[in-house]
Amino acid sequence: MNPLAGLKVLDLSRWIAGPHCANLLGALGADVLKVEPLSGDPTRQLPPTDGGISLYFATYNANKTSVGVDLRSQAVQSRLAELARTADVIVENFRPGVIEKIGLGVGQLRAMGSRAVLVSITGFGQSGEHAHLPALNPVVESAAGLAWYLGDETGRPRVTPNYMADHLVGTFAAFQVTAALSTDRQEARQLDISMMNVLTAHLGPSMSAALNGVDVVPPGGNRDAATAPGNTFRCSDGRFIYIDAATDAQFAALARSAGMDQLIDDPAFRDGPSRFANAATLENRLGTWFASHPAFEVEAVLQKHSIPCAVVRSFGEAVEEFGDAVAGVRDIEHQGTSRELRLPAALLGPASVHSDDLTLWIGDAADQAIAAWATARPQEEPAQ
Repeated sequence: MNPLAGLKVLDLSRWIAGPHCANLLGALGADVLKVEPLSGDPTRQLPPTDGGISLYFATYNANKTSVGVDLRSQAVQSRLAELARTADVIVENFRPGVIEKIGLGVGQLRAMGSRAVLVSITGFGQSGEHAHLPALNPVVESAAGLAWYLGDETGRPRVTPNYMADHLVGTFAAFQVTAALSTDRQEARQLDISMMNVLTAHLGPSMSAALNGVDVVPPGGNRDAATAPGNTFRCSDGRFIYIDAATDAQFAALARSAGMDQLIDDPAFRDGPSRFANAATLENRLGTWFASHPAFEVEAVLQKHSIPCAVVRSFGEAVEEFGDAVAGVRDIEHQGTSRELRLPAALLGPASVHSDDLTLWIGDAADQAIAAWATARPQEEPAQ
């Protein structure tokens, strides 16, 4: 099923958040034309690579047709304006004011009769004292307090290495687009998607506490911020397992599994707030049991009693065990060659929707690709 079949998306963005948004729309069936500089999206050159293909680029752009143009050219800007008149969605992540210089600001779109949803992704919004600041994922995570909150026991801050803020923003933007498309659009409208706004909205009760003047203390390490025991434990084989026995029933089952029934009736651990207040003591007591058993043995025992847990796996181990659930396989075209490539399944969508061609078309080939996108008509959904 392709719920966005026939939807035309003009993707002017680069790096992660914007391309991720457009890619998700493509996974739902939209026809996405990605417009890159003649040198290509910078991520085309980034590792990891496989057979000459940047998996960094492929991850966020598998559901698109890509063309390389000179955005500074007046002729190119005029052509983009023509495309914008029939586009349903335009995605951009320039600094505020740049999209207007290209001629595709929301006011300019309305003047030309476009009813497109303009998705504008920035670090700190379209207006305000911070709007002009450049932003990448680690910058926003640091500014928002997440790096502080994820810091280790020494207080050294830590950003997420796989750009979680970018992914949250791209997913949230795609969600906002589908909501906007469900309304009766009489004219173009702009979605102001701020990385700071989206990230802080996903920091949960800790950010709500800060907003209301309640002290927030970073948990340090991997300790859960509200329940105990919830942490990683080292096992006898040197591997780690994460467990989170958040409820009274789960805690009781954990204590019995560890042969520590006495913990159940200990006043220090009688309920959730008590266990959380005495988390360090509880972890030390339980740690002796974990340290005397190998990790996968512990996992099997705890899973048998429905206690949330998982051995800490590498990416490779996760793929080996859960590959059928997380991987999608596509035949990818790139610079005239075809090969099979595995990508996260949730980022793909039905193989019949797209050409799966990562080639950057320029010159006459780009003109042909643009013309094909411009003249595309909505496709009928196949009968179920």
